[in-house]
Amino acid sequence: MDRHKTREELLLEVQTLRRQVEALRAGAQASPAERASALRGQQVLDAIPSPITVFDRGLRLLYANPAAVPEPGLRTWALGREEAELERRLGRDPELARRRDLCRKRALQDRAATSLEEERKDRDGARLHLVTLHVPVIDPDGEVRRVISYSLDLTEQHSLQEQLRQTQKLEAIGKLAGGVAHDFNNLLTTVLGYAQIMKSRLPPTDPLVHHAQEIIRASERASLLTRQLLAFSRKQVQRIETLDLNEILTDMETLMTSTLGATIELRLDLDPDPVQVQADAMQLEQVLLNLTVNARDAMPGGGTFEIITTTIVVPAGTVDHEGAPIIGRFRRMTVTDTGLGMDLSTQRQIFEPFFTTKEPGQGTGLGLATVYGIVKQSHGFLTVKSGPGQGTIFEIYLPPAEQTEASRGPIRRSLASADEPPPGTETVLVVEDEEGVRVLARSLLEAIGYRVLEAADGIEALRLGNRYLEPIHLILADLVMPRLGGRDLVDHLVAAHPEARVLFMSGFSAEAAKGQGLLAKDHPFIAKPFRPDALARKIREVLDARPDQPTS
Repeated sequence: MDRHKTREELLLEVQTLRRQVEALRAGAQASPAERASALRGQQVLDAIPSPITVFDRGLRLLYANPAAVPEPGLRTWALGREEAELERRLGRDPELARRRDLCRKRALQDRAATSLEEERKDRDGARLHLVTLHVPVIDPDGEVRRVISYSLDLTEQHSLQEQLRQTQKLEAIGKLAGGVAHDFNNLLTTVLGYAQIMKSRLPPTDPLVHHAQEIIRASERASLLTRQLLAFSRKQVQRIETLDLNEILTDMETLMTSTLGATIELRLDLDPDPVQVQADAMQLEQVLLNLTVNARDAMPGGGTFEIITTTIVVPAGTVDHEGAPIIGRFRRMTVTDTGLGMDLSTQRQIFEPFFTTKEPGQGTGLGLATVYGIVKQSHGFLTVKSGPGQGTIFEIYLPPAEQTEASRGPIRRSLASADEPPPGTETVLVVEDEEGVRVLARSLLEAIGYRVLEAADGIEALRLGNRYLEPIHLILADLVMPRLGGRDLVDHLVAAHPEARVLFMSGFSAEAAKGQGLLAKDHPFIAKPFRPDALARKIREVLDARPDQPTS
């Protein structure tokens, strides 16, 4: 059945059905040819996959095709009864039948077709969206004695409309997030920077060290959540590096615990050896957070959420979620919850974009689709094991990064840790419209030996640079500023100071800045929020790099 018919096309089909019903009505009084025609008409009606029913003026059932009432015995029982009785016999709420009856009454009274949009669930529990036309049958004498109800399944069109609305909603969220990210990350840079400085200057036994550490952790969580939101507004570009899954899980433990809530226990069973993979750190954090949220929603009454890491040689015959074979040596992360579980029908759809089992407005249907996309982009595989009431097990297989003697030990530094910032003696021009960030950068750089010039925007920096006769060794500039942005500033200032190296900073990610044309591919860049020691190391890296050596 074509699901893309217009209302006019449906009415033409119903007119044909009217004639077929009239032929059926002729019954025993009809000639053999008429009875044969009526039989053919009934065969046509019976073969149509959409539900078709015919009711008299008293709204009692005269005919139902198999699509409307599949069981032959039940169809015979239902003849002469109201639809609400049939719904009760089927164990369903008769309220929808009453709403249809109101439409049928209006069609009979007004002698015109009426329609009703309705939602129901099929036998497998899938949600259907139907539109039912109720068309009066006008006899040759001008009387209206019957009404035909003809249902059309518009689930696919309705789903496409919902996907469009979801996409538009996510685009709006992405624009909003992009608009506030710059200012928000400026604030986080200031908070994180001063907390780091305060912690470094306190004696290890001072009680305030703990408070400073908690400020740092809170700032890191805020930064992570901002990145999660921004991830939906743009295509993610991978930053591949050697990572230890154990370290990432340890760093994420506090965030996952708070996301799960008090009624769900988090258990980490980590391999005693480093579980090294080649992947993007931010994307793996996003995978973990999305699986955590998915598990939380699957355990409304509480439960256990466990993650196990190990290195495994996959046995022959193992296949992924799509049935493709998995062969070789992998790092495996097994993620288990004791939640509601899923039937096979749901498992087949969980990685499809916009598919969700939640009520409308309760979920985007992108969480597991994002997990799937990241794992596949990382050249990995997934398997899912679940059942109603049996919880769910996700197994994520990632290719290993082989460990060498030089790579043994911590692979990825925790954001909360910091080394002594490397010193310098060069002159640095700091250009930043956010006063807190500008003052923080100046204080840090002066404390470790640099000579610092500062400007609140590009125009002020251009004037200062043109007047300054001594060398400027590095320009540290925000990309987005009023009046004159960082990239335009550098283009104008390079004539007066060709010796100057450049380091851009922004509340946007490097990928977002490049996508908006704010940043060239080879420009050195540091994303906000950053730690003071990270900024000092990046400045030293840019200053010490050979002219032909990329530092971005």
